[in-house]
Amino acid sequence: MKRFILHTVLISFALGLLSCGESPTVTVSPKITNVETSKPIDSTDDYYGIKLNSSKYDFIDYKIKTGDNLVSIFHRNKFGYDDINRMLTAGSKVFETDKISNRSSYTLLFSKGQRNTSPRCVILHLSLIDHVVFDCRGQVRVSLYKEPVNVVEKNSKATIKRSLFETIKEKHLSDDLPSKISSIFAWTVDFFKLQRGDNFKVIYTEKFIKDSISVGIDRVKAVVFTHSGKKYYAFNSYYITTDHYTGFFDQHGRSLRKTFLKSPLKFGRLSSRYTRRRYHPVLKVWKAHKGTDYAAARGTPILSTAAGTIETYGYSSGNGRYVKVKHNSLYATQYLHMSRFARIYKGKKVKQGDIIGYVGSSGLATGPHVCYRFWYRGRQRDPLRVKLPLARSVKKDYRDRFQEWISPYRERLDRYPYRSLAQTHRKMKKYWVLADEMTL
Repeated sequence: MKRFILHTVLISFALGLLSCGESPTVTVSPKITNVETSKPIDSTDDYYGIKLNSSKYDFIDYKIKTGDNLVSIFHRNKFGYDDINRMLTAGSKVFETDKISNRSSYTLLFSKGQRNTSPRCVILHLSLIDHVVFDCRGQVRVSLYKEPVNVVEKNSKATIKRSLFETIKEKHLSDDLPSKISSIFAWTVDFFKLQRGDNFKVIYTEKFIKDSISVGIDRVKAVVFTHSGKKYYAFNSYYITTDHYTGFFDQHGRSLRKTFLKSPLKFGRLSSRYTRRRYHPVLKVWKAHKGTDYAAARGTPILSTAAGTIETYGYSSGNGRYVKVKHNSLYATQYLHMSRFARIYKGKKVKQGDIIGYVGSSGLATGPHVCYRFWYRGRQRDPLRVKLPLARSVKKDYRDRFQEWISPYRERLDRYPYRSLAQTHRKMKKYWVLADEMTL
């Protein structure tokens, strides 16, 4: 009811009462462009679940702009109050009509040569997979069309040259891999300290539409990340139905999730460590620096490193914009020099990884970074040296089952040593598909 009232208020300004006229069943081209396009359709194919029974239609593609909503889009394209109300009411039964983003786009379809009237059909492209079809042929009909998705298992590996993100990009692997891998090992590997020669192997499933267009990773099954000569294994325990055992575990069944993340940023650079004596770049004096600085671009999201409650936030001349999170009676963390806060308030509960603010240089700071401060029993400590407690591990009753499940995945991860790209092509050519992707 609230959504209906909101729709009614939003569209009360609409002028005219143009109704959806009769039209033969229509379809649209699946091609989405960044600019307006217009061309005839001459096909009998099935696009977005709609069949053509005529050979010539015009369509126009638009990108949704910041501030756009369905009301403004429909009103701008000559739909009247009654039509908009019917379309929103029908659409609310199919998807959340008030949640569209500027990453979406839409297609308008007209009968040939009738672009001065309201469209015969509006197709809202929520993503590469999900499309909402508003069909105006007398009675408004709204349907959700999903592109058929093919899930393919892949095995990839790479050696770090500069950063995880740049390495994966150079190898033309899935764009989702950096965030997936960094999230899995967020409690065990410090990605601000990666070294040239660190490497990883990963087994995952990737989703494709039209056999060649990737729409992201479906699930990471297993990973081994070698950092400073030490191997870190991670196996996805999604097969265990008990909620307590969802997540990633090492080869011994120990959870990779710790109470605190290694860093409040996903990507950035460790620029200054906790120390009893440091030359302050602004005050020009030697003093203790009881925080750990991470440099990153202005506006980079700052994450709460553990679940807790917003204890305080505000502004001071030295700290700039800051947030302090109380996690329990023993632990608290503080985040300084923000450019702005996220949607927080005193007493708000936050989960591990929630965004609480954005990197800036407010207060006594020479450049954009976050100063991360860590308290244990009321005293500030070096977060890089504190031994953090582990989360729950697999119980004895499940360990045999767990080992049986991870055994073939670990064997695949360990099967081949790391070699140079040239050596690998010579010795393992039959396994290679593209670059560092291989089918084992």
